[in-house]
Amino acid sequence: MALRLRRGTESERQNLVTPLAEGELIYVTDTGKLFIGDGSATGGIEVVGSGGGGGGGSSTLNGLTDTDLAGYTDGDVLTFVGASNKWEPIPIPGASPIGMNDLTDVDYTNVNALDILIFDGFNFITTPITSIFQEQMNYRINIYGDDSTLLVDTDTNSFRGLLFGDVQGDVKGSVHGDDSSLLVDGVNSVITGPVDNLSSKSTNSVVTGTLKIESSQTQGATGGLSIRTEQNADDEYDLFTIYSASNSDVGSAINYIRSRGTLAAPVGNQADDELMGINYFGYDSNNNAQASVVLQTSIGAAPSAGIVPGDFLIATANPVSGIVAALSVDHMQKTSFFGPAKLMSYADTTARDAAIASPEAGMMIYLTATNKAQVYNGSAWTDLH
Repeated sequence: MALRLRRGTESERQNLVTPLAEGELIYVTDTGKLFIGDGSATGGIEVVGSGGGGGGGSSTLNGLTDTDLAGYTDGDVLTFVGASNKWEPIPIPGASPIGMNDLTDVDYTNVNALDILIFDGFNFITTPITSIFQEQMNYRINIYGDDSTLLVDTDTNSFRGLLFGDVQGDVKGSVHGDDSSLLVDGVNSVITGPVDNLSSKSTNSVVTGTLKIESSQTQGATGGLSIRTEQNADDEYDLFTIYSASNSDVGSAINYIRSRGTLAAPVGNQADDELMGINYFGYDSNNNAQASVVLQTSIGAAPSAGIVPGDFLIATANPVSGIVAALSVDHMQKTSFFGPAKLMSYADTTARDAAIASPEAGMMIYLTATNKAQVYNGSAWTDLH
């Protein structure tokens, strides 16, 4: 076996006339590469991986013989350059990362914080967000909370969120509590739910029209309308003041209407049904509220068409028994005293006549000078005993 090896420059290799014999080697001194003959290629075939540069043994781009990576920058693209017969990094417009102001349809001048892009028909221009919400313009938008809950629904013209704070102006619609119970019925103009505090901070608050408060509870339940006031010592004022102005002779009235059934479907009363009781309370020595005076109205007999017979009772608390009946007037106008009745007393006839200048028949008084009761018979005072 014979080994044939030549040496020479790249120029000498390329200028060979006779092809290298098959298996013949030639080492190029100026490139450090090794070529092997195949019997047909004049300068032989390069041995892959030889010379320390190029070939399949390269592990980086700049190790390839047909790649020149000198002078590359961010965004360059490898482009084949025919003049050098190599791939070179070339800056290509549009191939590198672009900014908003690189777009041809965007006018990015005079930018301020919170500006937005709006198309003006030709370009997208920077516009302050405040210019969108202009005065005297209508906007139809829904509003959602941080938890994606719909607060203002413009599709149904409804407010669905929770309101904290004061509301000034007109509010139309119904009001529901946290448990979805109806508190204010805006359709029928009725306060239907419990009202813990209906207060006024103004001494001149005015309610025009009809103020209607309805309270409904099951039998045996307590509740209703409770009014609480507090004032400094020695202050005097009216808890209820009713003003009425009218051209007629009909004045104001406080009406309490009681029925069986429900508010929506009232049913006629029965005998002995209580109509209304007004209880006056004070605090005892143990700081507990106790009834002191009671005014009670009730149905005296079975009602008929157009007639509801009524009884009236006054009860007071005595030091021993507490609340006891004192005076009653029944539906037949019979007056009953549940204690001693005391006539108005005068010292003598002079004092009597001075106090009662125009007596009427049936008047009764008591004279302390004679210890006698008298009645006026229409013309004179006469002793009853």
